[in-house]
This record gives sequence, structure tokens and C-alpha cells, in this order.
Amino acid sequence: MNEAAGILEKVTKLKDKFEDPAYPEDKEQVGAWENSVRRALETLELKKNEGVKKIIEKANQEIKDIDFILLNDEALLPETRKPLVRIKRFYLWFLDLFGEAYNTVNEMEKILDQELK
Repeated sequence: MNEAAGILEKVTKLKDKFEDPAYPEDKEQVGAWENSVRRALETLELKKNEGVKKIIEKANQEIKDIDFILLNDEALLPETRKPLVRIKRFYLWFLDLFGEAYNTVNEMEKILDQELK
């Protein structure tokens, strides 16, 4: 069983556990968790795409290049430095999307395991 199927199976079990219509907020909470898990899994699945891998590789290289320039070019003017910092922040934001998805899956799995006890 792969990781995605495993965590989705846990969500299904939890949905069954909280199916009681007397507690609609429980069902809503499980639905929100399911949506969160599905979004994170979709993002992680994107990371496996060859095109996305190349973009990630390029972003990492650009960050290294920008860091090198920022650290080593003493003649760099503030009006040149600011755009480089903005570009670096964008790349970091993009890369963080995948890190956040990974963290979401791990945290949700812990919550699901706790709720299924």
C-alpha cells in the first residue's frame, strides 16, 4: 500500500467512525481534514512530474546563484539587490509549497492515528 492510499484509508475509517448525524461538526472536521490531505497529496504528486522536477532544480540553482551574488558582490547597488532578494523570496515560496505539503501529510497522519485510537 502506498503512502497516499494508506492515509486516505485512514480518512475513510475516521469518516465511518464519525458518521453519527447527531454530531455534524465531527463530520465537517473530518471532511476538512480529508480536503487538506487530498490537496497535500496532489501537491506531492506534482513534485514527481519531470517538468516540475526541472523547475525545482532550476529554482534551487537560482537561489544558490543569487546567494553567491548577494554575498560576494560588494559593489552591488541597493536598487539591484532588492529585486534579487524578491526573486529569491519567490523561489523560496515556490519550493516551500512542497515542504508544506509534506508536513501536512505527516501532521494529518498523526492526527488521524490519534483519532482512530
